[in-house]
Amino acid sequence: MDTNEIREYQTIAACLLKKHFGLTLNDTNLHDDAVVLALIKRGVPAFEAINQLVEKYHLDRTECLVTAKPIIEPEPFPGGCIRNCAGEDPARLYQ
Repeated sequence: MDTNEIREYQTIAACLLKKHFGLTLNDTNLHDDAVVLALIKRGVPAFEAINQLVEKYHLDRTECLVTAKPIIEPEPFPGGCIRNCAGEDPARLYQ
């Protein structure tokens, strides 16, 4: 398995965690390459892996909107997730 594929998955997960829950990748088991590799092999997208964590730990979204749903739905990320993280440096998403 390509390490880049694992890093890409983790970057997307880190972006979603920060944006929707105020968490870092290290706050979850998604920082572990072996966990991510298993998810990739099973075909589980990053947003679904996070939704599993949401359901398991009853996480609340941090958006200001009262109508925000706890579950993340797939969104098109033109140009990749990194561009949609308010200009965050991808390396900082892993801290």
